[in-house]
Amino acid sequence: MDSIFISITAGIILYAITQLISKFFLEQYLIYYNTWRTINRNLSYHGRYYFNSGCGEKDKNREISDIYQRLSTDLCVDYVSMPFKQVLINLKKIPDRDTIKKASEKLIFLSNGVSETGFVMENIKAAQEVADLLGFPKL
Repeated sequence: MDSIFISITAGIILYAITQLISKFFLEQYLIYYNTWRTINRNLSYHGRYYFNSGCGEKDKNREISDIYQRLSTDLCVDYVSMPFKQVLINLKKIPDRDTIKKASEKLIFLSNGVSETGFVMENIKAAQEVADLLGFPKL
């Protein structure tokens, strides 16, 4: 009878521990990873807008600008909310804080440069820097 009670108790404790790890660690990493993927996808998808900055519909440029501002904010917030960052940094799964800050600044630069004319080369450079900082493949 004691071994059944111990087995059930151990199973409940193990289940609770795995739920805590899943909720507070893995879920936060997956949120960050989804933001990372979204930034990669948007850099590729909206390339024609920052390669031809200022050309096109103002409403579409404003929308893309808002997307990059939101992504910059999401990147920083998701990074800060992730526990055990140092472990992931050491495992080379995520970049360090300074790299995230630089990538966020470049996303804001892209956000401002999408609707302005004359920023084509700067936008291309900023997009490539974001890709390099976050470890995306070359554009």
